[in-house]
This record gives sequence, C-alpha cells and structure tokens, in this order.
Amino acid sequence: MGRQKMLLPWGDTTILGYLISQWQKLAPEQVVLVHGPGKDLVTELDRLNFPLTQRIENTAPERGMFSSIRCAANWDGWKKGLTSWAIVLGDQPHLRESTLNV
Repeated sequence: MGRQKMLLPWGDTTILGYLISQWQKLAPEQVVLVHGPGKDLVTELDRLNFPLTQRIENTAPERGMFSSIRCAANWDGWKKGLTSWAIVLGDQPHLRESTLNV
C-alpha cells in the first residue's frame, strides 16, 4: 500500500477521516481515537480538526490490538456517566451507518 492503511484515500477524504465523520454523525457522547505514534497520522488528525483532548496515544502498538484497548481503559478523559462504549476497528470503513447505529 505504500503508507499507513488509515491514511489511504476513501471517497473525498482518508479512511480515518471517513470513520471519524461516520461516528460523529451518529452523535455519541464522545468520540475518542486510540492511535500509535507517527507524524503522518497526527498530521492527518490535525487536518481533520480532531481534538487533541480526544486522542489517546498507544506508545507500544507492537504489543497488539489489546494494548490499545488497555490504553483506552486506563484513560482518565472519559466523560462521567458513560454506560457503554463501542470498540471499532479502523480498517472497516465499508460498514454502513445503519449497522453502527444499533
């Protein structure tokens, strides 16, 4: 692919941009992104105006996907009163909004 999967084009944006906008349209209480280190990804999040306060950096992504879940579970920025969460893989932009809105 030649670059990070999340930065590949998808429609008029990137896979990352599409996924963020798709979840924002569903209007959840909070949209948070766990990401690995990398200038290109951070640059794309900046371009998308994704808030710094809603980003969690996984500094050890080589430990596998569960390490990202652990980063999110230990994060102290969650809004008080949340009773449910959606853990979403970044490489599934083909899922329809109706599938996500259950």
